[in-house]
Amino acid sequence: PDGKSITYFSNDNSIKYIPVNGGESHFITKVDSVNSQFELAWSPDGKELAYTDKGKIWKYIKVSGKTVEVKTGVTSQITKIGWSPDGNKIAFTASTGGNQELWVMENFLPKEEPNNKQK
Repeated sequence: PDGKSITYFSNDNSIKYIPVNGGESHFITKVDSVNSQFELAWSPDGKELAYTDKGKIWKYIKVSGKTVEVKTGVTSQITKIGWSPDGNKIAFTASTGGNQELWVMENFLPKEEPNNKQK
């Protein structure tokens, strides 16, 4: 979202980013299969990365390094995704039998807290 790097699906079953000014690529998270992804999108604040893998939506939370599935309740193949400008909603398309549907979800996951809390 800040325009300083490009995020992409890598052939080694991972998501990586590379600075636009050049340099080494950096690992973000693993994905299931090289050929099962369609889309990825950073949240407007750059704290979360939503992506599709095997027809489901997953979310990488930058502060914790965790990846969690976004439970949509949709059994169709999910392809395109995008965040609302305020970061509170995700829109996505799903395909069943050649028909495309547009879905919008809000309040889909609780916000992650940093792992720096002391017990």
